[in-house]
Amino acid sequence: MKSEQKKTSGLFKPSAMWQLHIDKDYKILKESVATNDLNKFMFFLSNFGNWKDYLGIENNTLIKEYSKNQGMTGNIDLACIAVGAASEYPQCFPDIDRQYEKTRIIDSSLNTFSDQLNILENKYFFPAGGTYIIPGKFSSLNDYVAQPVFEQLESTVISSDSCKNIYYLEGGNSVEKIDGKWLLSGAHFSPLHGGSGVAPDAFSSQNKR
Repeated sequence: MKSEQKKTSGLFKPSAMWQLHIDKDYKILKESVATNDLNKFMFFLSNFGNWKDYLGIENNTLIKEYSKNQGMTGNIDLACIAVGAASEYPQCFPDIDRQYEKTRIIDSSLNTFSDQLNILENKYFFPAGGTYIIPGKFSSLNDYVAQPVFEQLESTVISSDSCKNIYYLEGGNSVEKIDGKWLLSGAHFSPLHGGSGVAPDAFSSQNKR
């Protein structure tokens, strides 16, 4: 990972076992440097002490197991995670390539979201914060808001190792645990989907998964 290391004699390079450890357990850090992905780099640093893989420094895997069960019994059932941008960037910056930045931010945030699901190992998920639109004469800026659509979040959830379902709570919906199962309920009316806060078949399709 260090540029000078590539030029030095093999006598001064890490042992084969240590290099394998770096390649395997520090994989996300190496990828972030190789792709210049600051979000992935910061995600690794922010979770360094609670990483799922053994990093060779202290007992970080034990810390993860200990912290997972603090204040609760068993594993995480339901997690609420924010994905995508929640600010005026990039849509309010006309001097940049806003479409490129929108795509970059969404792709990066979905990768981070996938990592978060695999670390938390939660069974169910619903998006944090909700979505928004820009009305009136500036409505064209909506084309550059860097938030993934529901289908992109759903695809990431489906590809995760442990998360079984995603709940769409836009429009005042709620999710509750009934007879040991998490079920979607509590819709109210809004201008979306012809009057309903969710698509007509949203409840049945999400509750059956």
